[in-house]
Amino acid sequence: MEARTPNSTSDAVGETIVARLGITTQRCHSLIAGLIFCAAVIFPANADVVNGIKALAEKGDAVSQYHLGYMYEYGRRVPKDPVLAYMWYSLAAARGHREARTKGAILGGKMSIEEFNEAQRLIKEWEAKAGR
Repeated sequence: MEARTPNSTSDAVGETIVARLGITTQRCHSLIAGLIFCAAVIFPANADVVNGIKALAEKGDAVSQYHLGYMYEYGRRVPKDPVLAYMWYSLAAARGHREARTKGAILGGKMSIEEFNEAQRLIKEWEAKAGR
């Protein structure tokens, strides 16, 4: 079998964690997402931190999707945006993230019908693009 060259530093780190700890790639993504989220809260604004979380969220990682929803809900390192927050919470909830389900339900109850409809449209677009 031919060795794969990692596409980025995060891929190389992820492969190392998976190999050394004997965990699944999905669990590895969740661990990395948690570390990146902690960095987003602790350290000064850094586009790489937000981009790292977004990249994992786009791959379908529920923990990253939850963290991205949180960041949009409270305006942490991204502009405050309830529509995007609800979208990411909903995507994470659909993948079994319980806290995302709760936070999404609370946020959805505070949104206007226009915001809610826009979030639903974005969810459908994301799922179609992701082939889900």
